[in-house]
Amino acid sequence: MDNLDILLRLFIAHLLADFVLQSNAMAREKKKGPVSWYFRLHIIIVGVSTYGLLGQWTNLMGPLMITILHGGIDATKAYVERKDWASKKQMTLILIDQALHLATLIGYWLFITGIDKVGQLVYDIVYHVSTNTDILVIVSAYLIVTRPIGILVGFITKKWQEEMKEDLEHIIETQEEGAGEQLEREGQVAKEDSELSIYSSKKSDLSFFKKIKNLIWKNTIKEDDKDKEDKRKKNQKTIPIKQKSHEGLKDAGRTIGMYERALILTFMILGEYQAIGFLIAAKSVFRFGDLIDPSQRKRTEYILIGTLISFTFSILLGISTQFLVKIL
Repeated sequence: MDNLDILLRLFIAHLLADFVLQSNAMAREKKKGPVSWYFRLHIIIVGVSTYGLLGQWTNLMGPLMITILHGGIDATKAYVERKDWASKKQMTLILIDQALHLATLIGYWLFITGIDKVGQLVYDIVYHVSTNTDILVIVSAYLIVTRPIGILVGFITKKWQEEMKEDLEHIIETQEEGAGEQLEREGQVAKEDSELSIYSSKKSDLSFFKKIKNLIWKNTIKEDDKDKEDKRKKNQKTIPIKQKSHEGLKDAGRTIGMYERALILTFMILGEYQAIGFLIAAKSVFRFGDLIDPSQRKRTEYILIGTLISFTFSILLGISTQFLVKIL
């Protein structure tokens, strides 16, 4: 069994135990620590997976050591997760937990393999990567396809971005004016009703039944005023929501573009050109709502322009990468 094979087996065993064979109930209940039956079951699964995947049937101490260290890390994590501040640091705790598990596996691998052999292996890998021109070309292409092309697309579409921004500001201003007029009308009606109730209360020559009627009328006005006030507050709360409804997620378009360009480059390098057509079709389906809405014509055209520019640069970069890989 060669050096790298042992590390890969340990890594696969970890993935099986910590993700594939760990149910949601187990992940939730093991947070109680070693007192939980799910926690102990998880540790057993870690030991069995490690021993089985490692395939060194006479070696019991290695898997046992890894299992004990895994249990210690998980117990510590369970203790920390019971702290009040831990709920806001879940991702950080998960990353630290997995880093410690991987460090355990690498440490055991170094122990049984020998640092000198591992050092030679690392040197061979680094030397092969640094002297392989094809790998350098492909890495350069992926670096270009992310931010640099995204910035270039942004410069090309800048004038349309400004036009879209102006339209959005006009829509928001229109909504604000409409909402303000509605609130002003409701305030005027409430003022007139209030003046009417004051005038009615000053009439001293009303009969007993008229006074009763006025009392009921005042209560009705108060209820109406309360309903109007509630409606006014509700409108005030919904105005920002309408404004935000015209905005997308922050930096979502930039992130989507970066990933789709990386996918196109990958498909070009692999020669899977039909997958690019599938990607275009998939994006069209997700944008279907914007495409069929006549009021979103400018937005639709802007999306199409940006998509076509991004796709064109990605395909050209893919062709260039293929060419350089062949001739170098």
